[in-house]
Amino acid sequence: MILAGILFMLSTAANSQTKTGFEYFRGQWSVTASSPYGDVKMIVGFEKNEDKVISTLRDSSGKEMYKVLSTTPGEKQAIIKFTASQGEVAMVLNMKDDNTVTGDIMDGLVPVYGERVK
Repeated sequence: MILAGILFMLSTAANSQTKTGFEYFRGQWSVTASSPYGDVKMIVGFEKNEDKVISTLRDSSGKEMYKVLSTTPGEKQAIIKFTASQGEVAMVLNMKDDNTVTGDIMDGLVPVYGERVK
């Protein structure tokens, strides 16, 4: 009986671990970039197409805001390179907790905050 209790606790702990990499970022995120010209709100989406991770940057109506050039998910961070009016820029999203990301655009010039869309 004690052994069964220990096995139950171990399996529960293993299932409640925070996901990492693509599994963490998968889905949609409501992201706000706080630029010097005002806040820019976007929906950032992550999905897999065959074995390649792709992302999208859309407005609240679903219209593409920026053309994504590449998406690189790491264990606790995702980097999205896209074309903006300034040319190619990178947005870095870092895991904060299960449903929150923080990060920046243009090497810290523009702070970013986001929440998972449920």
